[in-house]
Amino acid sequence: NYFYSNEFIFLDHNYKKVWSTSLAVKDFADVNNDFIAVAFSGGISLISKQASVKAVPYWLQSTSNMWEVDNRRYKLNDETTRGRCVGYNKNDSTLYASTSKGLYYFSPKGRGTILYKNEPIFASQIKIVNGTVFISTYSHGLIQIANNEATIFINKKTGLHNDVVYKFQINENKIWMVEDGMLQCYDTTKKMITNYSYTDGLPKAEVKDILIYKSNVYVATTEGLLVFDKNQNTKNPISPGLSITSFTVDNSNRNFDDEIKLKNDENNIDIFFSVLSYRGDGALTIKYKINNGGWLAVQQDARLLQLTALAAGKYNLQIQAFNEDGVGDDKPLEINFIIATPWYKQWYFIGISVLLLLFILYGYFKRRIYLINKNNMLVAEKLTLEQEVQKSKLASIKSQMNPHFLFNALNTIQSYIYTNDKENASIYLGKFSDLTRSILEMSNNETISLSEEIRTLNLYLELEQLRFEDSLKYEIIYDKNINIELIHIPSMLVQPYVENALKHGLLHKRSNRNLKICFNKESDVLKVIVDDNGVGRKRAAELNELKTKQHKSFAVSANQKRLEILNSSNNTNIVMQITDKFDNQNNPTGTVVQLLIPLNH
Repeated sequence: NYFYSNEFIFLDHNYKKVWSTSLAVKDFADVNNDFIAVAFSGGISLISKQASVKAVPYWLQSTSNMWEVDNRRYKLNDETTRGRCVGYNKNDSTLYASTSKGLYYFSPKGRGTILYKNEPIFASQIKIVNGTVFISTYSHGLIQIANNEATIFINKKTGLHNDVVYKFQINENKIWMVEDGMLQCYDTTKKMITNYSYTDGLPKAEVKDILIYKSNVYVATTEGLLVFDKNQNTKNPISPGLSITSFTVDNSNRNFDDEIKLKNDENNIDIFFSVLSYRGDGALTIKYKINNGGWLAVQQDARLLQLTALAAGKYNLQIQAFNEDGVGDDKPLEINFIIATPWYKQWYFIGISVLLLLFILYGYFKRRIYLINKNNMLVAEKLTLEQEVQKSKLASIKSQMNPHFLFNALNTIQSYIYTNDKENASIYLGKFSDLTRSILEMSNNETISLSEEIRTLNLYLELEQLRFEDSLKYEIIYDKNINIELIHIPSMLVQPYVENALKHGLLHKRSNRNLKICFNKESDVLKVIVDDNGVGRKRAAELNELKTKQHKSFAVSANQKRLEILNSSNNTNIVMQITDKFDNQNNPTGTVVQLLIPLNH
């Protein structure tokens, strides 16, 4: 027999003191015929039952260096460890010790730490039943140890009041567990839990320990010892009595026997009720449900249900009370009331509002469509007017360019007549007639084919070649891979630049007058090059200043204006570049004009 408090005491069969030691023992376990394992505030020790310490047990020899001999006991040599509880499994000679650092085991295979999900286990009590190790913990409920691995046996998720279990006892097929303010019994066969609390007669006091002896349960509390039959049925079959004491709307009492009709602004309701329970009412649960919604719990110990800012409509309110074992009335209390719909939510007002809104939207969109159509008409008229203006400008320019060219040609014929050169006059006049007909045909067309442009340039240059007395050599080159019949360009676009090369570049040169016109297609652009070997623009300007009457090329300036109008009105980008040529001594050797005409096909 043993007794422990601030002193661990050995007693004989007559309960007389045999031996004692000053240890603040927390727990002890009978190891075998030789030792008693104790957990005390200073650590873990093995106390010999004999007067002298025997050899270290064989199952501790692998860890013998961890134990120190002190009088008649072996002490675990860890000064920082505080013992909490111990247990010994005789089946495999394993000692389990719970300390302030965690749960350890000592066996013939050695020493180790038992963890749960890689976290230490802080045990409050260890019990071994038929070789099965059960451990109550401060954070994981009740766990079971097998092969030095921990698994949850039962915790809060599986029915415990909480995961803190201070003490437990195993009796037959039931496990009795002490928790905060609650004593629970788990039936391992039926997998059911029975609760024992102050509503069942337990005092509202701290439970220190529990013992099951024969048919009685002994519970040690700070207010005394409680004893009750372990087979006692604690379930309360009587449902609490629930009654409505007051139904108030905006602090005004209303009769709630019949269906209640409220105005639309009477939507703050207070319902007072009372509950009659034949046992402690601290564990009562009050629930309510509105219409077909779910059950909601009223705050614990509250006897008032507040419904605020309710919407208009019909309401069916049900209230039900449940005792500590979840037993309630089969039929809950019901209250029916109606909150009127405000005038602005009535069907007639909504209908009129919808019709009015549709009428406003119809008028708005009709007005918008009228304004858009009117604006489109104005834009179309403006665009048409602008196109007509641009066309009239182009026609005016072309009407000025054609007489200008004809005037130059007639001057040449006149010069042949004055010199009595009848043969050249006749040849020139024939070519002139062909050229005139071609110009007149092109005058009415905004665009012409590239073949027509080349043919007209040929006629024009043949006339000018006669005028230059065969000192002019020219050539018109075009890429044979392009179809000159399908490509169209603005009419009389190239001729003014050819005329300018003759009048200002080649005219001032005595001999060896060369002119080359090239047509090439690069991607979707027609590239036109007018290349002469004249005196250049600078020298031509100096020679013109020496004349009494300065000659200014009307055709080129008019064509430049025409390019601006074409680019603006047709949304195109015809580019014109003029480059002066020089030799190694920086003397002018001619001019190159380049036209880049975008193609629309």
